[in-house]
Amino acid sequence: MNINEDFIFQKFKKEHRDVLSINGKEEYINSAVLVPLFFDKDNCYIVLEKRAAFISQNGEICFPGGRFDPNKDLSSRYTAVRETVEEIGINIKDIEIVTELDIVLAPMGAIVEPFLAVLKVKDMEQFVINKNEVDKLIFVPI
Repeated sequence: MNINEDFIFQKFKKEHRDVLSINGKEEYINSAVLVPLFFDKDNCYIVLEKRAAFISQNGEICFPGGRFDPNKDLSSRYTAVRETVEEIGINIKDIEIVTELDIVLAPMGAIVEPFLAVLKVKDMEQFVINKNEVDKLIFVPI
């Protein structure tokens, strides 16, 4: 590599982002969800929601989460946590993100960024669902 090539390479390396994104992402509905794990005694559950009857996705079984809001959210990770706190009523301190999972491009034109998380709550009574969005929680043993 000559000096000019090395200079260009080093400049690109310095300016290149550590976090990659999806080119054209703004043309889609951008959302994020948690895949929450809840441990109760010796059991592990995935927590799902049944959406309230009077919202647009009524009756849908889903993970907690929602649409990215550029006025509230710094990242998709924050979206997933914020929406989970709003929907199932646990404290933000009780959510531990384990890892980001593969991004899903949904047929309806949405990009969904899922995050695996452990909910550090002691029992099911700590969940206080937002009845404006959620009909009930479903605990699926794994």
